[in-house]
Amino acid sequence: MKNQLATAVQLTPILARVHNLTAQLAQSPNTESSTQRFDQLRSITKNYAVPADGCEAYSAAYASLKSADTAHHQN
Repeated sequence: MKNQLATAVQLTPILARVHNLTAQLAQSPNTESSTQRFDQLRSITKNYAVPADGCEAYSAAYASLKSADTAHHQN
């Protein structure tokens, strides 16, 4: 149980940063700030890499963010 809690303690701040950046992206269509936020997301998530034990919601969220990032950079 200690190992799982230690992992959770390490991952929780990452998830919080991803959540906050995603909320900021949804609220602000500003292209320059969106580019910076996507840069931060790619860095935080290691290019949207889902951990091997990531759940379906985790996978779906990262896939959606990666898709939005790609679309943003194509415009």
